[in-house]
Amino acid sequence: MKKQIIMFSLITVFAYVSFPLVALAAERAYVTNEHERSVSVIDTASNIVISTIAVGNGPAGIAVNPAGTRAYVANGDDSTVSVINTATNTVTATVAVGNHPHEIAMNPEGTRVYVANYDANNVSVIDTAANTVIATVAVGYEPWGIAVNPAGTRVYVTNEHANNVSVIDTAANTVIATVAVGNAPLGIAVNPAGTRVYVANEGDENVSVIDTVNNTVIANVPVAIGPTCIAVNPAGSRVYVACGVISVIDTATNTVTANIAVGCGPDGIAINPAGTRVYVASEYDKTVSVIDTVNNTVIATVEVGCRPFEIAVAQIESGPIISGRVAISIAGHDNLSVRNATVSLEGTDYSTTTDINGNFIFENVPQGTYTVIIIAPDLVAIRQEITLSENNVFVDLPLMKTFGNVNGDGRIGLEEAIHALQVVSGAIAQ
Repeated sequence: MKKQIIMFSLITVFAYVSFPLVALAAERAYVTNEHERSVSVIDTASNIVISTIAVGNGPAGIAVNPAGTRAYVANGDDSTVSVINTATNTVTATVAVGNHPHEIAMNPEGTRVYVANYDANNVSVIDTAANTVIATVAVGYEPWGIAVNPAGTRVYVTNEHANNVSVIDTAANTVIATVAVGNAPLGIAVNPAGTRVYVANEGDENVSVIDTVNNTVIANVPVAIGPTCIAVNPAGSRVYVACGVISVIDTATNTVTANIAVGCGPDGIAINPAGTRVYVASEYDKTVSVIDTVNNTVIATVEVGCRPFEIAVAQIESGPIISGRVAISIAGHDNLSVRNATVSLEGTDYSTTTDINGNFIFENVPQGTYTVIIIAPDLVAIRQEITLSENNVFVDLPLMKTFGNVNGDGRIGLEEAIHALQVVSGAIAQ
């Protein structure tokens, strides 16, 4: 039988290399992966996972300090908090807290971390200078969510099976009020003015709005199914609720103005400092959805670890980066992403794989000359020398070829073409 021939074009790799002379502010999203004992770090400019950090068992809540230098992760199954250095993406300390810590919050000064210990019915207060617990505050039954007001004077804690919110005075570390809300309160957030607290009541499928002056509920806003997590934008004008979809509440009218479809099982939710993007961790499809807040649409989806649970977004200082994208054209289909290709800088420890969109990124690369190597099965490796200097450089890497393309005419056999398509789709493990 005559061997079938299929047209297969060359692979194009695009890479952008940048070297700033000074550290630049960069935005990162930190996502806890509950079933992988890790935190995924997303560069929000490119929506690429740039690092995966090993932490404790069952990571749940996460918070980043105002300086952007440390991230704190509540490890539910270890009863600990991991402290991450965001410059190196490594765990630098582990703090023992109460039984089954769940959510976590930080004061505006970055000096205290508050941890809701679900099975201990209390809140641990961590001194961030010494990474030690300096107080333990008894609250209601099975505390789940926790939030600190902008002044740092009050901590609000949802008690899931007590159907109320404990209000803690941070000066004395004592509960000064208890506010009855709906059934099974989970997520909680405070507006930037400190005048309103929003509570996601999973059992009642609504959001309670608390007036912080007199600690009373002034409204209950119906939302979609099973609300869990909640966030307020920096302007205080919108509240975003994870409840099967993302319900958007107008805080002036306390009404839902939009429902945004995201991934399966949306849970963790965070808003960037500019208020232009909302990040949603969907625990059942291992993704983070990125929402444009202007038109309430999903503009990107980022693959992360198994059962992403919570998310925090922060500005950090970042050094020089190398980033790029690996793409392929097959039989007239242009710009198809090559995922799971191995990208490395020869002679260094810098190595990564391309994500679902073919993207890769290296952070904090010292100035110098490097050889970039890109490898994928059945494709001829790329080797390209680049130099990081004071100027931004656009590096146009050479075309890759399949091993079957020995004559350079773009023709390979059917089996090779099918295998190459599997490489593009990620069906073949690296």
